[in-house]
Amino acid sequence: MVLAGKYRFCPHCRHQPPQQARDINKLAGLSAEGRSSATTLIVSTILAWMEADGTLEEGTRKLLGFTDNRQDAALQAGHFNDFIFVTLLRGAILRAVRGAGDKGLTDVRFGEAVRKALGFDLEQPDRLSDWMFDPRVKGFHNRQAAEEVLTSVLAHRLWADLRKGWRFTNPNLEEAGLIAVRFPGLEDLARDDEEYAGNRRLAAATPKIRARLFNLLFDYMRRGLAITTEALDRQRILQVAEASRNHLRDPWLIDQSEEHELRQAGFLMTIRRVRRTSARRKMDSSCEVDGARPLGKRCAARIFGVNL
Repeated sequence: MVLAGKYRFCPHCRHQPPQQARDINKLAGLSAEGRSSATTLIVSTILAWMEADGTLEEGTRKLLGFTDNRQDAALQAGHFNDFIFVTLLRGAILRAVRGAGDKGLTDVRFGEAVRKALGFDLEQPDRLSDWMFDPRVKGFHNRQAAEEVLTSVLAHRLWADLRKGWRFTNPNLEEAGLIAVRFPGLEDLARDDEEYAGNRRLAAATPKIRARLFNLLFDYMRRGLAITTEALDRQRILQVAEASRNHLRDPWLIDQSEEHELRQAGFLMTIRRVRRTSARRKMDSSCEVDGARPLGKRCAARIFGVNL
């Protein structure tokens, strides 16, 4: 099958890559990532072998690498540190979800559950030096403030890590099939016939079809971070970032150079028509489909949250 224009989706596996990505990134295999990822995986695997072997003393479990310039060395070191941090964070997320059991992990408990999965708790004084800027700080209030800041940072990190397509060669837990996302209250919403009285298509659909459509829509919004949550509120995250630099140690704090890259809640807009002007293209957004009224505010408000 030949598709004209840019690559937008695969008709076979139905994979839909991000529109902003370049075609070479959409179609290239894992071998096209480059030497940084390969080197990181090889080094981390060798270190794991050293740890599992048990014949080497802890102080001798080291690797010596050579490079022809400082820029490549700095790039590789940053890549490796980022890999370790992301792996540790995702390991804690997976542990927290599994610890929640069949009920799942609600969005209001994301940060707290991940923090406890990491073992970062005031009740474990021997681990305070792993995450607190000053583990010897006095006063329960100061220690509790540090714990709350870490909880907020981890909640933001979790939401940001669940977004779609930002790590092509290191897919997140959902893309790897290790966790699944559910929307509490979705079945009740799909069975509420009164809500769809003004939309002939949804009114004629069965609750099963409605639930499937809503699940597709909400998944699309969630992966694009079109979510109302405190963890993605721009002003709130900037406040947490500033507080993290006073209470947390690297890599758990949010560095000032990272603030412009912080994720925030987005919006879902459907395009009704496009008008071309001499200066630029103007888009008139509307939620109306074939003259039918959009879903009411009650409909959106009845989605109670997200469960992992």
